[in-house]
Amino acid sequence: MMSDKRLTQAILRNNLAMFIARSQMLLQPHKPYIHGHHIEAIAHQLERCRRGEIRFLIINLPPRYLKSVCCSIAFPAFLLGHDPTLAITCLSYGDVLALDLSRSCRKVMQSPEYRELFPGTGLSADKNTEALFYTTMGGHRRAVSMGGGITGFGAEFLIIDDPSKADDVLSPHLRDEVIERMKNTLLSRLNDKKKGCIIVVMQRLHMDDLTGYLLEQGGWTVLNLPAIAEEYQEIPLGDGRVWKRSAGGVLLPEYESPDDLSQLRRSMGEFSFSAQYQQRPIPENGQIFQWDKFQFYENPPPFKNGDRYVMSWDTAMKDGELNDWSVCTVWQVYQDKYYYLVDVIRKKMLYPDLLKTVYAVARKYPIVELLFEDAGSGTILYQEVSQKYDLPIDGVHRIQPEGNKATRAAAITNLIEEGRVFLPRQAGWLETFRNELLQFPNGRHDDQVDSMVNFLRWETRKKDNCRLVPISGF
Repeated sequence: MMSDKRLTQAILRNNLAMFIARSQMLLQPHKPYIHGHHIEAIAHQLERCRRGEIRFLIINLPPRYLKSVCCSIAFPAFLLGHDPTLAITCLSYGDVLALDLSRSCRKVMQSPEYRELFPGTGLSADKNTEALFYTTMGGHRRAVSMGGGITGFGAEFLIIDDPSKADDVLSPHLRDEVIERMKNTLLSRLNDKKKGCIIVVMQRLHMDDLTGYLLEQGGWTVLNLPAIAEEYQEIPLGDGRVWKRSAGGVLLPEYESPDDLSQLRRSMGEFSFSAQYQQRPIPENGQIFQWDKFQFYENPPPFKNGDRYVMSWDTAMKDGELNDWSVCTVWQVYQDKYYYLVDVIRKKMLYPDLLKTVYAVARKYPIVELLFEDAGSGTILYQEVSQKYDLPIDGVHRIQPEGNKATRAAAITNLIEEGRVFLPRQAGWLETFRNELLQFPNGRHDDQVDSMVNFLRWETRKKDNCRLVPISGF
């Protein structure tokens, strides 16, 4: 029967996730270690790299979740333990970080426990510095900053860990420098262009960061681990195991709870939190909608004769966590040409609650027109509300959008640029509304965008992309 020690060694020698855990304990013996599914998910993808199943890997996850321990410390040590002839180059944004990670990797490999696990891997006494250490079999781990010299050196594994500082996020010049370094130098540093492996591990910082550039190029396997899951995920952990993350589930609740993350979101602001913690950068000013083109108001103008309120509904049929939101944007039409967004209702509802909400919102205004997208539950709502209501409703309309969403959205941007669309300077829903607009058309949700676009297209009576079908009698 295998002794406990030999069994433990066999596990550590063959299970990268457990080796990562043990490496962290060796480096910080007095700090409690919390093992999470994200460690196993990372280890699974790194093992696929080691076996040659994938050659280009991106790992995106929030800061302080041991990504560097996994990828820049434990993984190089594990690689050299199994093959001490490998050449590994590890890059980070600066010399201080690159050298610190190198020292930590060397500390693991010089530990008595590591030498027992991998007796065939020893470090050379002659070539053993902070930035570069060799094995006695000729393999090595080289530490380089993103701006450091690498010409003339090759590698079987190229590991790029945090290529940019968070402070550099708003500098196009510094972002471009990293991308140019990748294109012009790093991609050519693999010793074997058919088998060599490149791993990029980082928190997202900007739409145009290194991950953003590589995703546009295609060909990369991506492990994306947001702090808070925005949709249901099934993440492979190896050996047929799958981590099932529910929407709203946090990455490691024992480390950062939902309340902790909510506090971080408030203190960091949505721009930084969405990128660094959610791995979903927000464009600084938007792609189709330019935030600085909107007008902003402290208070909407007094409601006068001739003004109108319009509720524009974009509805979903189901209320499950994987389904879309039902959204109503409420507009005050001033002087028949200025549009003030006065409220946004955004909720996941089954049809009975949706119908109740339509009536409840309508009762808030002296007289209102209702606009429904003619699809799914919107069609049913249109039919029901138009047949029986006891509200001061001035009209019930349905709209049938045609063409793709981006084209329809672009068609109404002239109204925004002309200074005719007003948003409140402060509102509880404003940040969520802003994020969706700026991420469109690449964001996870677009229901608020659809509601706004339907209203503005309807108001301008442009019938090339949408058709208004009013109820008879109005």
